[in-house]
Amino acid sequence: MESNHSSSVTVDITKPTVKSFVINNNEEAAGSLNLKLKVEGEDTLSGPALIEAAEDAEFSKNKKQFAYTTNEIDYRLDDAPDGDRTVYVRVADKAGNPSLAKTDTISVQQSEPVTGEISYTSTRLEAEKKAEYKFTIKPQSTTLAFEYQIVKEGEAPKDDPNAWRPAQGNTVTEFYPTDGPKDGRYEIYSRAKNQAG
Repeated sequence: MESNHSSSVTVDITKPTVKSFVINNNEEAAGSLNLKLKVEGEDTLSGPALIEAAEDAEFSKNKKQFAYTTNEIDYRLDDAPDGDRTVYVRVADKAGNPSLAKTDTISVQQSEPVTGEISYTSTRLEAEKKAEYKFTIKPQSTTLAFEYQIVKEGEAPKDDPNAWRPAQGNTVTEFYPTDGPKDGRYEIYSRAKNQAG
């Protein structure tokens, strides 16, 4: 009497895909080389098994591999001057098929921005009983904004973050109503902010 035995095998030659990839929750800038990568892979047969990340399309520069047990991974960039950095990621399924690469770019700004020359003028508008303060900052590095405080001469700026007034661009015109600062001498403290804050 003959007996027949059979077994099955799954053939998987289909590449997985990277559905989405973002760095640091899609923020525009980072103040550190340590990044958080969120990678969502998809594979209909054997399933995603591996995430690879690198800083070049050939996956040879600063290449790191991570098991696909979570889609959020920690990745540290190579040391380099501040500027735009692009990260390449791909996933591989359990059969070893690699996906096409997907990229995202973030501006790395580790250096503190430098506030340059400050020019300042003020005029007293007696008719409207307002004081108008105008000052311009010429930053020595690229900034998105600066913050400033106006305090009495000889006093230090307050540590309270709410005491700093935000100003987009490099010029501010500040109007004080009658309940604002009185006549006297005041000092302007300013600090620049880059994209990383």
